[in-house]
Amino acid sequence: METLLKQHRQSLARPLAEVARATGIHRTTLYRIEAAEITPSQKNARKLFDYYEGRVPLAHIYDPVYAVRESLNSPEAVAVA
Repeated sequence: METLLKQHRQSLARPLAEVARATGIHRTTLYRIEAAEITPSQKNARKLFDYYEGRVPLAHIYDPVYAVRESLNSPEAVAVA
């Protein structure tokens, strides 16, 4: 699954190493957060939220699988389908 966090980073053409350096999050940890393998700490989630200037909602940073599922079940998504 490609998370919104990863999609946003790639849309900005920023390498993982650059975001890791800028946020102070270890590259491996950032990779695992982007891959939804781990849930970030509150501190790391805030760093990512701030780095992306709020363009990636905290819900997508903390739990991308749940956030995607919820957006698919929203009234707006159902109306479009």
